[in-house]
This record gives sequence, structure tokens and C-alpha cells, in this order.
Amino acid sequence: MKHSLLMLLTFWGCTTLSAWAEKQIFVSPKGNDRAAGTFTHPLKSIQAALEKAGTLENEDVQIILRKGIYEQSQTLEIGSSGKYASLTICPYQNEKVSISGGKEIPLSAMKKVSDKKIIARLPESARKQIREIDFNRLNIPMTDLRPSGFGRPSSPAWSELFANDAPLSLSRWPNDSTVLIGKVLEAGTGEKVKEAKLPVFQYNEDRPSAWTQAGSFWIGGYFAHGYASDMIRVDHLDPETKTIHTAQQTVYGFMTGADWRRWYALNLLEELDLPGEYVIDKENGKMYVYLPENTRTLNVSVMNDPLVAIENCRNITLSKLTFEYGRSIGIYLENTQHVRITGCTVRNVGGVGISIGKGTETPDKKTLKPHAAEAGGTPKSRVVGDLMGRLYQDILFNRNGGTDNGITDCYIYNTGSGGISLGGGDRATLTPAGNFVENCRIHDFNRVEKSYRPGIWIDGVGNRVSKCDIYNAPSMAILFHGNNHTIEFCKITNVCSEVDDQGAIYYGRDPSELGNVIRYCYFHKLSPRHRVTATYHDDGACGGEVYGNIYHNAGSPPY
Repeated sequence: MKHSLLMLLTFWGCTTLSAWAEKQIFVSPKGNDRAAGTFTHPLKSIQAALEKAGTLENEDVQIILRKGIYEQSQTLEIGSSGKYASLTICPYQNEKVSISGGKEIPLSAMKKVSDKKIIARLPESARKQIREIDFNRLNIPMTDLRPSGFGRPSSPAWSELFANDAPLSLSRWPNDSTVLIGKVLEAGTGEKVKEAKLPVFQYNEDRPSAWTQAGSFWIGGYFAHGYASDMIRVDHLDPETKTIHTAQQTVYGFMTGADWRRWYALNLLEELDLPGEYVIDKENGKMYVYLPENTRTLNVSVMNDPLVAIENCRNITLSKLTFEYGRSIGIYLENTQHVRITGCTVRNVGGVGISIGKGTETPDKKTLKPHAAEAGGTPKSRVVGDLMGRLYQDILFNRNGGTDNGITDCYIYNTGSGGISLGGGDRATLTPAGNFVENCRIHDFNRVEKSYRPGIWIDGVGNRVSKCDIYNAPSMAILFHGNNHTIEFCKITNVCSEVDDQGAIYYGRDPSELGNVIRYCYFHKLSPRHRVTATYHDDGACGGEVYGNIYHNAGSPPY
């Protein structure tokens, strides 16, 4: 009865102040960590509240947050050291609470560009609108771009800008499309080439020849296969031969001859021509930004680690909170039981929104191929890494995701590298975890990493995804590995919008992945441009049951 009453109080938004006063800890951005933690004398930091809660032995404890932004410089850790029977963290009534891994940039810090060399490279039509941010002067760390693509371990994003709670974009050419790869002079690594020269290809358009002062910049696209996006640095461009000389390898090298083999350029001052774009200048510690009209707030992502880590504990609830502006994972769980993430919003993070279970750390770069394809790596907490490569190498890999953990009624969007990574269960013994995602809305989840970073990733044994709305993605909605999972009553719309040879729900490469069920889902608006299907059983996939689904404009014909 006591736990039922606690759940009811959580549903009401943590409003009771009398009967539960001795078990409630209040926190406010206007509080003081030396205070008693009461309604009238709240603490200031969530960390101080966690420490206080940990001393309340065998109690059902609520940490109640007053409205405001709680900027974090390190991960909030919820673990086995707490002596409480259960812990709930929630807002007071319906007040808006943000747990942030970033920094707000005062609009007064935006200065006109004064460097004549920089001004000369900016588009003449936009020069008056572009402003610079000096991160050194603001004493805010700034992280540079990194390679991002198929076969590469998932890792924290670069420093990103957000205006009015929405992500801005790196400057780009073309602004809203891609162009075909021209003649390939050096293909690069490729699948079967151990040593190769770096890729070199020709461009067909006139515009890149205007980038002679750019030096190094970045390109993205699908350079070979249509399921393998990549983003790599360019060493230099030669306008005389109309060639682009890359500085890094990819998994499959460069190819031509298919419509998806296209590229686009990133992070060029010369292409900073639309509101909502920015350029990172790591060498000088600055960003150049063309702000959207009516910008009220400007934030930059900073934190390199998960905003919250819940590990080796049970009976924890996070309710009706917003998690944002980290460069990595929003919420991380490991070896937990009966944890509930309910009614929360996870947005504007550079990694996956929520991750249940360990990821991997790849070996030292010196021991890897230049592209690090399917390196696998060793288990590591609080990361995703090359989880795909590890599962391909070791089908029994157990992420230690715990049991009976649920993500319900959550809104996850504008994430960099997927929505939810759902692990749990032991394939060696077919022991189910019973972890689940239910009634969540997940969209626009591939801003940084596109390939194989789905709205929901599932692995292990006996997990469930139900009643979720997943939409707007260049690649998959759901990707799963393991046994006896159930995917049901989901609405999946406008995914696989860029790729070839994928499905909205996808699995494969392991014939022992039996007992999985996909039922009563609705698939709509899947592009027929390339080879895309709603449910894709790939490379030896066996034993999956698919029934009761509705398909409406759901991709290309079977092949």
C-alpha cells in the first residue's frame, strides 16, 4: 500500500506537503545547499539532495524540484549507496524543470565580426547578420567536429548551438540537398583493402572552386553503400583539377554509379548564408552564427558524459523532467530493477536520449583499421561505443541492463545519435529482462550520427516496445538483436528517408535470433526512392513473426 500511495503522489506532480514532509527534499535554483531542504528552505543543487536522500534509511523519498534550470558540470549519480527504499525525482506540481548539460550564452556576447580575413570569406548577402562568439572570453570549453558514420563508435558530439530550444545547423552546401560524387581517382580503404591511399574524387559543380581560402573542411554523405553514411574531414581542394582530397578513410571507400552516392560540404564560412547556421572555428576558440529571427535564448552543449546515471539500484522514478544540452547520453541505466522514466522529455543532446545497459570502448586507435569498422571493443559503462560491432562479434554479449525497467509516456526528439538504446536479458540462458518502452513519441533523432542509430535499439532477451510514435529519420525506426522481443501497436512514419537497403524495423546477421514478434503496427510514408521496406529480415534472419500490421505507402516492392 505504501508504494501504491507513493506512485499516486508522483502522478499528482509531487504536491503533498504534510503527511510526507519528513520524506520530501525540496530543491530550488534559488536555494542554498546548507539549508534544511524543506519547502520554505530548499537546497540549491540536485546533487546535495541526492546526498541527503541517501541517508534516509528504508524510507520512500521524494526529491521535489522547483521550476528553473539546473546546470550540471558532472553526471548526477543515483546508485547503490542510497539507503532509501525508493526514490522519486519530480517537479513541484506542474512547474517546468530543466536538467541541463550546457551553458546559456548571453545575447550580449554576440559581437560583430571584425577580422577582415573572416569577413572576406563570408557570403556578401549575409555579412551584416553574422555574429561571432568568443568561447575563450566566455570561459566555456568548445569541442571540435569529429568523424561520424557507419562502422564508427558512437561518441559525444561536438559543441552544438541551440536557439529558442531548437538545434542550429552547421553551415552547409548545398543547403537542402546533395550532389553526385564525380569521378573517383582514389577509392580509399574499401572492404578488402588493408592499405590504401586516402580517397580523392572530382566534383562536377562550379561552387566548390570558390572555397580556395577554406583549407580543411568537412564533407558528409553516402559515399559507397546506401546504408552507410559518413562525415569526414577534407585535407584540401584543388580548383584546377576540381578534386577533393580527403584526410580520413571510410569503411567502404568511395564509389559512383548509384543515385545515393552523393556528398555535401559542412562547416564552411563561405556557405554561412541562412538563418540558423553556424561554423565552428576551434583553432581560434570561436563560433560564427547567423541567428534566426526573434532569438530569445542561445545555449551551447558542454557535458561530455551522461546527464544522469542510475546504476546498481532499484525502485527509482524520474518523472516529468526535461533533460537537455549534453553532448552525450541523456539518461543512463545499468544493473537496475524497477526503474521508471515517466513523462520526461529528452531533447537537444548529442548522443542517444536514454541508454539501458553498457556499451563498449574500442581498442587503441593504433591497433585499428583507419575506419575502425566493427571494432567491437570491451564493455564500458556510460557509453554506447561500437555496440553494433560487439554484438556482431559476440552474440552473447550481455549489457547488464537489469530487469523490469520502463520508459513510459516520454517525449524524445532532436537527439544526435538515436532515441533509446534498450538492453537487458541474457542470451546464453534466454533469461528475459522484461524491460520496456511504452507510449513514447520519438522523432528527429539523427542530427549527428545517421547510420544504425535508430529511434529504438533493442538487444538481449524478452524486451518490449509498445504504442510508440516514431518518425522523421534518415535511417531505421527500430533495430533489434536477440530473442523473444515484442514490438507492437507502434506508428512508424517517414523513416529510412535517405537510405538504400534498409527497413523501418530491421534485424539480421544472426540466425539464432528467434522468437521475435512484430504485430499491429502502422507503417506509413516510407520513401520508394531506394530499396526500403517496412520490416526487413536481413542476412540470415530467422524465426520472426510479423502479423496484423498495416502498410500504407510503405517503401519499395519486396526484393
